[in-house]
Amino acid sequence: MTLTNRHRHNDGGNILRFWIVSAAVCLFALFVLIQLGPTVQKYLATIV
Repeated sequence: MTLTNRHRHNDGGNILRFWIVSAAVCLFALFVLIQLGPTVQKYLATIV
């Protein structure tokens, strides 16, 4: 009950934090894809 009250009280901060976390996750996933891109292509080439 206290958790929901706290969320309701600080709604703007939670939304901002949610967007920051989402952007960070997307950037991290993009970075991983860019780093692993050539490796994945080589791996797929060996399978095919």
